[in-house]
Amino acid sequence: MNAALKRCFCYLCAPIEALAHGGALMRTQKPSGGPVPEGTAMRWKWIFIIAVGSLLTGGLSTPTIQAHDNSVDDQLLKIGSFSQALTTRAALVRFIWDTDWSEIRRRGPDLIADHYAPTADDSLPNDLSNLDRIEKLVSTISEPLEGGSTLVHSSTAFVLHPRNRNGRVVVVHHGHGCRFDGKGDQYNLDETVRQLLRSGFAVVAMRMPLFQSPSQCGHDTDDSSHDELIQRRLQTGSPLKFFLEPVARVLNYLESAHSEYHEFNMVGLSGGGWTTTIYSALDPRIVQSFPVAGSIPLYLRGHGYNDDLEQYYAPFYAIAGYKDMYLLGSLETGRRQTQILNRGDDCCFGERPR
Repeated sequence: MNAALKRCFCYLCAPIEALAHGGALMRTQKPSGGPVPEGTAMRWKWIFIIAVGSLLTGGLSTPTIQAHDNSVDDQLLKIGSFSQALTTRAALVRFIWDTDWSEIRRRGPDLIADHYAPTADDSLPNDLSNLDRIEKLVSTISEPLEGGSTLVHSSTAFVLHPRNRNGRVVVVHHGHGCRFDGKGDQYNLDETVRQLLRSGFAVVAMRMPLFQSPSQCGHDTDDSSHDELIQRRLQTGSPLKFFLEPVARVLNYLESAHSEYHEFNMVGLSGGGWTTTIYSALDPRIVQSFPVAGSIPLYLRGHGYNDDLEQYYAPFYAIAGYKDMYLLGSLETGRRQTQILNRGDDCCFGERPR
């Protein structure tokens, strides 16, 4: 993705400030077609979209060729009621894991190292004020393949515990980025981490599979790309679990081992924005979510976008399109999602020529 796209992460200052002070970033209203169907408790929400240059709504036009797979049409919401939303969420969980969410809630990290001293390859930000200590959490997911072998991927999360805390946690997901220290980029995630920690938040620094450190950036011993990973044939569930389960395991651990934290939030950039969008749709524990340059609905994407199969994997998005994901990410009372996009993004999610 280009540098212009990444600059939109600078626009997180206002959302983070609102997050720090509990500001309301969402508002609710009934659908324009009439009242909410009787017998449901559906809360229809506007999902704020911030774009560099102008509001993205009204700036995008539908391309003549739909992204990748015309069998998936996500122009319209599939979800029409609160009960249908819960059924859809359960179907997404079942597709990914072939089990219920209650089972995923019981899983935790495989390795826990408290009072962890970071190494250079961890590439965490330095000069962190209000830092009490760091916990390193490693989640290893091992899945049998249809051919009889086993696929293994590990994900490392760093929990930065504040000395003076406000009781709230923010997962900061760097997606395809391998550095959190700001070296060699202009994405400002290091300053985002510093600001959140300074404001009393516990910060969880995470990355996507295959992008776990500068020395393992885009590959590991089993896979060399996300497209390759997504096309693996597991005996149960989908390879999407390698992208999403590490977040669940971290939250499960913090919920059970750290009663001082009472709220979970999430922000992510690029592939981390995609992870924030999908994970927030699955786990209602995420109260406020801020996906940055992470997705737009498939029907708004041009035919030139051909990266990251997890973004458009047809069997998954046939269950729920992106608009449904945005709704699920802000479904329950008190939950909010703010989507941040760059109108000038020439890679993936910007304005298309009319």
